Amino acid sequence: MLDVSTFAMCYKCMSETSFLSPSAALKHWLDQRELTAYQLAKDSLLTQSTISEILSGKRRVTTETATVLGAHFGNGADYWLAIQMKSDSIKADIHNALRYESVGELPIGGFSVKCYVLPNESCVISAAHFFMFFGINSATIGPKQLASLIDNPYLRSQKMEAVRKKLLTPLNIADERGASTLCYEGELVIDFCRAILDLRRLKDALPKWAEEYAEQAEIIITSVAKVGIVALIQEATGYQARRHRNALQELLAAYFVKEKYGKWTKRFPDWFYEEIFRLNGWEWKSITDTKRPPLIGKITKDIVYARLESGVIDELERRNPMLLRGSRKVRHHQWLSEEIGHPALDKHFYALRGLFRSHKSWRKFMHALRLAHPRKNEIVQLELDDYSHDH
Repeated sequence: MLDVSTFAMCYKCMSETSFLSPSAALKHWLDQRELTAYQLAKDSLLTQSTISEILSGKRRVTTETATVLGAHFGNGADYWLAIQMKSDSIKADIHNALRYESVGELPIGGFSVKCYVLPNESCVISAAHFFMFFGINSATIGPKQLASLIDNPYLRSQKMEAVRKKLLTPLNIADERGASTLCYEGELVIDFCRAILDLRRLKDALPKWAEEYAEQAEIIITSVAKVGIVALIQEATGYQARRHRNALQELLAAYFVKEKYGKWTKRFPDWFYEEIFRLNGWEWKSITDTKRPPLIGKITKDIVYARLESGVIDELERRNPMLLRGSRKVRHHQWLSEEIGHPALDKHFYALRGLFRSHKSWRKFMHALRLAHPRKNEIVQLELDDYSHDH
């Protein structure tokens, strides 16, 4: 049995070595020294059958074998014991790992992310790729370290605390190579983005490292919404074709309140209207003093509601029709659910804000919006100036 100090040394070696099994390590060292199993047996105290069984993965490296190999190759018994411990750990993880139904690559935020769909239809992404989104080296920082890092006085909020707890409990998935890999539910990416963007909006300043996370979060939130990431992962893995025929209807139903519309609360930020006026060259005084032209209603329908999940605008028109006097009984957003509809609306506003800020004319903005968030069956023609900056 290993004592504590020897175990600590073995663990350090185990974390530093790249070999996942004694078999791979022994093959490497035999090749390095240009030796055969027969020559190693002849030059050491090990039998040829012992060496052959280690090479074939049929025999574990014992303390005695590790001592002989360590002395022969000059890397010490701890090196070989650490590799055996790593191999045992991987086998144990694989034994308890979850299996997946589909696997694929999801392009998001400028990255290609490994993603899986599990038998229970959960959609997950690689934890290493989750870290990669925010420039974090998963080789040096793990789930516990990241959770500890964001447990910071500047980042404390109810949403961030919920994210921190989920970071501590990644899922163990058996990947396509048969190796154990840590994963998070795909929605955690969006939850993290929302939490840090909310903090940036509410606080005067964030720490520099947190501000970098917020900038990346804005890029990610622009390209994907929480309600869409499930569909995106299922499409990337090829699972979408096998979804139940009522799945889309179920997702759409989650957008809306079950029975009656909710009370009015302010959902549209002031900057939304100010940016519409700016890009159209209309005079803007303030949110209270500026009279909105009737066209604002049509613009809102086009650039907001019609560009949410496919079918949302049709259902809103059905539930909240235009009355004879030319207005609607309530605002469209009063029919959206707190769980799905309102978060989707908020994320769409984040995307719109990025597009608003990067353009100087309404025409250019609308062209970029149609490219990034097309309406159903909308065909968008590319323009030559898509390859140059806005004028």
